[in-house]
Amino acid sequence: RGAARTANYSANKAMDSARSALKSSYSAQSSAASARASAIAAGKDAATAAAAATQARQIAAAKREAEVKAAAKAAAEKARREREANTDPADSGTNDQINPNGTGA
Repeated sequence: RGAARTANYSANKAMDSARSALKSSYSAQSSAASARASAIAAGKDAATAAAAATQARQIAAAKREAEVKAAAKAAAEKARREREANTDPADSGTNDQINPNGTGA
């Protein structure tokens, strides 16, 4: 039961990460489209609009990278605290199965 919970916990965390990445990719795509539309609406040529879209994608990617680093740092800190408290986050009823919404059950 403990091994299954641990595996399910990992799967649920992976679902959380996948949902977060998908949400960020939608946001980046939206930002890029918005930047391109704004540049075109301002009367700029297609090359300038494409450059603006590229810049927006780069900004969105940098933002996502910063978010991922912050999340990793927070997760590492949480894991450290749980280790010090001898707490196993996988040992809960939530992890008796793999949930479609990850740990958000």
